[in-house]
Amino acid sequence: MFHQMLDWIDRILTAIAGLALVMMMMVVVVEIAGRNLGIFHILSTPEQITFYMMFLGFFGLVRCFRAEGNIVVDLATQNLSERSIKRIDGFWTLLTAAIILPLAVLSFRDGLTLHGYGQRSEVLGISPLVHHTIAAIGLSLTALVCVIVGVRLMLGASRDGPGSTGYE
Repeated sequence: MFHQMLDWIDRILTAIAGLALVMMMMVVVVEIAGRNLGIFHILSTPEQITFYMMFLGFFGLVRCFRAEGNIVVDLATQNLSERSIKRIDGFWTLLTAAIILPLAVLSFRDGLTLHGYGQRSEVLGISPLVHHTIAAIGLSLTALVCVIVGVRLMLGASRDGPGSTGYE
């Protein structure tokens, strides 16, 4: 059940992050082409890029943790048993969740505060709450994935990256 939930979360967030990357690149290409040809200039390009980067960065975290996309230097555990390594990895993954979840709450709270002060972006008039909500959703789902993966590792299951059955 958890494996299917992880796959679902991973697929949805990765698709959104991928779409954000495509949209970001399209905005940049159109802006550069329009400006260099002297036809037009898109004033909101920096705001749009920031918006798409929020999706790309925060929604891409789930894939990063599931696919072991982080850099690992394995000097301390290289001579330990596979079981010990899984438990250590599980502990650090759970600790990551414990750090990320409060960041999600703080991000959303800060977005509400800035929105309450009436802050808006200069060109498009986007509330900071939009960006902070994207960050909070991405961080919350990443924390959930870290908890599931961390518990599975602590219990001795294999890594649960994209495409795995979870039973290797």
